[in-house]
Amino acid sequence: MEKQIPEIEDEEFIRLFEAEDDSYLDYCDLENMQQPGLEKRTVAFDLRKPDYDSLVEQAAVAGVTLQQLVATWVAEKVAA
Repeated sequence: MEKQIPEIEDEEFIRLFEAEDDSYLDYCDLENMQQPGLEKRTVAFDLRKPDYDSLVEQAAVAGVTLQQLVATWVAEKVAA
């Protein structure tokens, strides 16, 4: 059975959110919660074999996957 989320007025939710406890979570659908604008998109690109091999090696040294390494680098570059 799916959990029923009780309704609450906006002002009351804000008051609960700003309180020192997590009681506001009773009014949140945590299973379907999403943050707008952070939907993922897939990007594909070609690399020369030496560049690819270098990235794989750097990912191994960092202890992350190639995808995590590239995603982190892109996020850092876009934020700069």
